[in-house]
Amino acid sequence: MNRALIAVLALIAGGCATTQTKNAQALRTSWESARQNAASMNGREVSMCGWFDAEFEVCTLAPDPHSNPETAAATQIWLSPKSDVCALEKVTTRPTKGWADVSGTFQHSSDPNRGFGQFGTFRNAIGHAEVRMRDAACDK
Repeated sequence: MNRALIAVLALIAGGCATTQTKNAQALRTSWESARQNAASMNGREVSMCGWFDAEFEVCTLAPDPHSNPETAAATQIWLSPKSDVCALEKVTTRPTKGWADVSGTFQHSSDPNRGFGQFGTFRNAIGHAEVRMRDAACDK
């Protein structure tokens, strides 16, 4: 019985250590680096700061709140959050906008027929994203 309990506790502790290590290994990425190195970052754990927008048919991270909606697919990153922050039921009643830190798995597609997000038009995405809202802009 004691051995079984010790084995279970060891598995739990190991799982927690793995999760913390994975988050610690996330590459802090600038917007410029994401644009220039998107293909080589595909599949890597990243952490970015930007303007988060969760509303009807939108779940994105942008470099600033003034991004042009007409060029959104090229300048913004589509998000697939772990939580329900972008769930339809939530965003139709309470859209969320503001500065946020986002971490997750960076994804890139150079194929114009296979992108991410709304109609697959976004070239970049962050999957399994953790979204943490901030009180101040990214440079603060």
